[in-house]
Amino acid sequence: MFAALWVVAAVGFLVAALAFVFGWTWWQPALLAATLLPLVLTGLDSGPPNPGSLVSVVIPAGLLLAPRLQGSPG
Repeated sequence: MFAALWVVAAVGFLVAALAFVFGWTWWQPALLAATLLPLVLTGLDSGPPNPGSLVSVVIPAGLLLAPRLQGSPG
């Protein structure tokens, strides 16, 4: 079951990357969903924490902070 969900997450990353490359407007929500799924899966896993969990926290944080940073004078 977990393996199938990890495949879904991997496909989500690929779809989000393609959406970004082709300039489609929905790439950010797709990337957010693709990063939150592995974070949830890691939380549900009974094993030791996965170092990839840090990346799954940093990507959504970057997505949420990027619009604020783009508007700041620089």
